[in-house]
Amino acid sequence: MAELTNCEELARHFKALGHPTRLRIVGLLAAGMRCVEEIRAELGLKQPNISQHLAILRQNRIVTSERDGNRVCYSLTNLDLIRTIVALGNCMGIDSKTRAE
Repeated sequence: MAELTNCEELARHFKALGHPTRLRIVGLLAAGMRCVEEIRAELGLKQPNISQHLAILRQNRIVTSERDGNRVCYSLTNLDLIRTIVALGNCMGIDSKTRAE
């Protein structure tokens, strides 16, 4: 039963990550904590849009937030999940010759 729970949790994580903007946010946070304004500036999106995506990531325990005065800053909660995403991304870059070997 615990295995099913782990699979369900992993599926929720992947569903939450199933949007290009959320993947970009996670990519930024992989380099370290960032505040909403920094994320907004780097992605060139409007603050309400960024906040919606961060809320989904927070609800799925992919990111955590902390207040710094009137700013809210985010960081990743699970580096193993990020390593998995990076590994999947690297797999996508393998050319057909390498896969055949």
